[in-house]
Amino acid sequence: MRCLRKSAAEEKMLLQREVEELTSKLSMKEREDVKHHEWQEEIWRDLKEAHIIKQQRFASELQFERSTNKALLDELETLRASNNEISQRAEADYLRAGQQASHLMALLEKLTSQMHSFQAEQDLLRLQMMEEMRGLRKSAAEEKPAYLESLSDALPASEPVETELSEETPKKKKSSIWKKIRQHLGLRRRKNQPHD
Repeated sequence: MRCLRKSAAEEKMLLQREVEELTSKLSMKEREDVKHHEWQEEIWRDLKEAHIIKQQRFASELQFERSTNKALLDELETLRASNNEISQRAEADYLRAGQQASHLMALLEKLTSQMHSFQAEQDLLRLQMMEEMRGLRKSAAEEKPAYLESLSDALPASEPVETELSEETPKKKKSSIWKKIRQHLGLRRRKNQPHD
């Protein structure tokens, strides 16, 4: 029995040692688990803080982008309004310039037409004057011999007297043939022309 007691006591001791070893292993495992759990919590806290910081940074960047976009949108709206105003003004100027160009073209055509009609009128008057001058020259040429004959008939027939004229005596100016023709035709001389 003693043997049994000894073996039971040894067994008990062995069991106690195993329990102690297991307990120490468990406590080590628990300690490792606790450490691991603490480490996980620390990592979780770090990740959570990093996440919060990133969220705050993202929120501030988003706010900055929104304010920048709002400023850009306001500027875009201002530029659109300015562009619309400029294009309306340019269109009005274009229409006004087109109307002025049409008016000036019509005026140019009218003046060109008047110039052509005045030119034609002037050419016609020039032709009429030339015809009239031809007629006057022709009638003057036809009437000249008759006129000279009537002048010679009107003068008394006398013998020519040869007298010597002194150099001091001025010579009488002869009447021009045109003056005689005008007198014969009953035409008056223009006032602004010098005497023949």
